[in-house]
Amino acid sequence: SGEESALRGRFNWDVSPALRGVAAVISLPGTRKVVVQKSAQIGYTAGIVCNVIGYHIHWRPSVIVAAFPRTQAAKDFAAEKLDPMIRACAVLRQRINLKSRADGNSLLRKRFAGGLAKLVGTNSPSDVKSTSARIVVVEEPDDAATDVRGQGNSLKLLEERVKTYGDHLFLIGGTPTAANASAVEAEMRKSDKRYFHVPCHACDDAHVLDWSNVT
Repeated sequence: SGEESALRGRFNWDVSPALRGVAAVISLPGTRKVVVQKSAQIGYTAGIVCNVIGYHIHWRPSVIVAAFPRTQAAKDFAAEKLDPMIRACAVLRQRINLKSRADGNSLLRKRFAGGLAKLVGTNSPSDVKSTSARIVVVEEPDDAATDVRGQGNSLKLLEERVKTYGDHLFLIGGTPTAANASAVEAEMRKSDKRYFHVPCHACDDAHVLDWSNVT
């Protein structure tokens, strides 16, 4: 769907080819944690976050928690991206009745057979700590609460949510803010630091995009 984008029509990996590798590694059975340090407005939320949530609702139903810096950001995600995806995708429409409050559904809670998708703000201790989940997605960790009302860093609290599941996935993605003071940058330093290689327009040789290679 193109409801939240200037690009209309079906989802296409070719629009943001860097996301292919992210999706591929998330799909590997042994992957437990993925960190995505990215630029703004590259389609990550629709291409990765929505696809991860939609895939697990459809094929591997379980508890999914998606955490945003503030509760309002979670509401915006539901209204602008998640709900339109559910309405546009037949298999998801069959699993989630967005109009049914009797099923326990709301803007921030989506129940389906075998699971629940819960959208939370990292500024709420009860939301961050209350639910164990097999899938935890953290959006924009640089804007997340560093201390949830004296109860600890929200990223650490959220990562604790998945530890009871042997086949869990902890996905963190965001745009870094200040150098050496960025949560996503710090998480990236602990990863295996994979980069997207861009093919050169002149010779097709693949390289990491860098201003020194731009003319």
